[in-house]
Amino acid sequence: MLFTVVFSVAFVAFSANAAAIRPREVKTFKFQVNDPTKGIYYLAGNGAGTKDETKALTCELTTGVAATPDVIKCGGKGFPKFGGDMTKLTGTTSGGSAGWSIDANDNIQWSAAKDVKFSIGIGSANDVYAETCPHHWTTHGTAKAIWIVPVPAESNNIAA
Repeated sequence: MLFTVVFSVAFVAFSANAAAIRPREVKTFKFQVNDPTKGIYYLAGNGAGTKDETKALTCELTTGVAATPDVIKCGGKGFPKFGGDMTKLTGTTSGGSAGWSIDANDNIQWSAAKDVKFSIGIGSANDVYAETCPHHWTTHGTAKAIWIVPVPAESNNIAA
């Protein structure tokens, strides 16, 4: 009986400790911007937008812990810190900016400034911007995570 109680307490303690040290969750997606004027674009290399989802960068949101905040990386690179009222989402090899999240409706949000929106470049440009700019855009876009669903490994049951 004493062994059962000690074993049970040890198991519960181990389980609680294992939950506390679990690895961070990584979510893989395409970064889609829905600009009300220019339509739907996806983030591609060097901060450019593309209408072709197959050319979009693969992105990851690493949900952080207190010492490591939530960071989005696309194509293996983070984004610069938000500056002024508009920041081009060009990849940087540094750790990347923090404060990113994806809500229950798959909307990408960035807490770097109040009410950050996502829009496609000025004029004919197709660059992707995070912005709070009242004078370059009269209508503002939004960003969504388009989840990449892993393809299941092929079955070992091959028909003859």
